[in-house]
Amino acid sequence: MKKLFFSAFICISAIGFSQETGFFFGGLESNSQWLLDDEKFDFPAPDEQFRSNNYLQLNYTLGNFTAGVQYESYLPKALSGYSPTWDGQNGIGTYYLNYKNETIDVTGGYFYEQFGSGLILRSWEDRQLGINNAMKGVRVKFSPSSAFDMTGVYGQTRIGFDVSEGVTQGLDAHLSLSELLQTDAIDLKLGASYVGRHQSNGGNDSIPSNVNAYGGRLDFVLNN
Repeated sequence: MKKLFFSAFICISAIGFSQETGFFFGGLESNSQWLLDDEKFDFPAPDEQFRSNNYLQLNYTLGNFTAGVQYESYLPKALSGYSPTWDGQNGIGTYYLNYKNETIDVTGGYFYEQFGSGLILRSWEDRQLGINNAMKGVRVKFSPSSAFDMTGVYGQTRIGFDVSEGVTQGLDAHLSLSELLQTDAIDLKLGASYVGRHQSNGGNDSIPSNVNAYGGRLDFVLNN
């Protein structure tokens, strides 16, 4: 089966005339295929030859507040090779409302987060791979100083246009000893993470309803 592939990416930006009016920003991405018969390998094209993945993202910022929404369309079917979860689907995929100042950062709705290297928690979007496992819930980041910050999350993982049955909660913290000691000779940072997930086992006692994971890390830099 041969493929003709078309893609387009457009950035959208509109800036207000003053701080009171805020500004819009976002983007439009469209990737489409037209599947053809492959006579060399005797492989016919499917009945639905045209497939397309489309994403429209709009955001608006006013003062310390930012809100956004992402509309997605996978009509008539998602690109060849993508999960059938997306086939024939369209609608609002993600949305969020965020408040941020110098010490606190609060997000409600969908968000992406990674603890450390991402071994116990990583939510991200990769449109080329068809991955979007954003969390839907609440995230709070607290940074009382440049030496210490903490992040807490609570929510459910996105699956297609729905969310998982399980509920995930987590806490991540960073401490810079170099900042506390006020030294430039070395760069020393400590980090710790906790992630817990709860989902009903349906009465099957051999499967735990609660699963917990813990992580720690140490970053040490001296000269080169």
